[in-house]
Amino acid sequence: MVGTGSIVSGAHVRNSVLSFDVQVSSGAYVEGAVLMPGVRIGRNAVVRRAILDKNVIVPEGAQIGVDLERDRELYTLSEGGVVVLGKGITAQR
Repeated sequence: MVGTGSIVSGAHVRNSVLSFDVQVSSGAYVEGAVLMPGVRIGRNAVVRRAILDKNVIVPEGAQIGVDLERDRELYTLSEGGVVVLGKGITAQR
């Protein structure tokens, strides 16, 4: 599901909900995610099983939901393995 004003440009988005004003750049892969307004996913980034709050930025080449041990150190990780990034966070590469 893709909200009004969102742009998915040459990216792969599967089983996800994109709110309004979300941008997913070319080569990015998003699966099983919920992306709130203002989220930006950079080129060739990977986002799996994640909830990204408002205005989160995932830079080019970054990976969320791929290495859960790393994600646990940097972000919030639910018992079920869902990675959560709070408002305005810029993900680490």
